[in-house]
Amino acid sequence: MYAGAFPSLSVAWVEVLIRHFELTHGQWRQQHSPTPDGLAMQEQSLRAAITRLHQLGLRAVASS
Repeated sequence: MYAGAFPSLSVAWVEVLIRHFELTHGQWRQQHSPTPDGLAMQEQSLRAAITRLHQLGLRAVASS
């Protein structure tokens, strides 16, 4: 199934992609110059975005 089939989820999906990039970039930065930059907070933001996408997806499927 394509993401375009659920346009109501597009904003939440883009948020997940952005949060994933931020976490990946933070991990890369930590490997090259170890500093406490809040990876735990970035991971928590990604998990929250995934949870929101999941909830919206369940609502979209239930209403279709």
